[in-house]
Amino acid sequence: MGVAKKNNQGIFACNASSVFHSWKSSAAGWDTGTATLVNTGVFFKVWDLVKANGRYLQYDWTIKSDADCAFLPDRLRSHLWNLRVPAGAAVYIKNTNQDKGLSNGQFLGAIEIFSKKAVMTYFDNEAGCKKSMGKNSGEDGFLKGCMDALGVGYMHDGEILKPDFAASYCRTAARAAFHPLKDPAVLQNCYNAALGKDIDWSHNTAAGIPR
Repeated sequence: MGVAKKNNQGIFACNASSVFHSWKSSAAGWDTGTATLVNTGVFFKVWDLVKANGRYLQYDWTIKSDADCAFLPDRLRSHLWNLRVPAGAAVYIKNTNQDKGLSNGQFLGAIEIFSKKAVMTYFDNEAGCKKSMGKNSGEDGFLKGCMDALGVGYMHDGEILKPDFAASYCRTAARAAFHPLKDPAVLQNCYNAALGKDIDWSHNTAAGIPR
């Protein structure tokens, strides 16, 4: 979060933003065959805070970004403009071209994009989703399942998010978000690459991840 704030990027380059703190989550294996956070209970509380402050009602889109996601809002604005989403539509955006079975149906939680009407629809019906779906899943899986069950539509722009550990991919100007970048120095290098600044190649990936 501090890296994004220092660079005036991430949520801090949006029209408005709020920071929400969470707590440690457990993990489980899902259809990807890898360990995935069981973090839905955390995000129930976070979305309760979003609802309580009501700021989302002043804007056409609500974006949730993880702290280890390099997010460039100006680029996302261009992606959303090109989608030509009908005014007032209840939609969420599928954000990646990754294999559907490995990416929650091409909706990854590093950056989640909802129209105002989609968020309103969720808040009007969240109790039913929580009761029927529970919280034994990843947060993105819960939200996508809930939106689909409620009849919220979706549009797909697979060029929004690049899922990778390397800051070098951040030179790809077509992408608006890069994740996961698990070290502040790597995250800074990603922003450097995206913004045309010098890159420290000794911090291309986090420790323990092949370069």
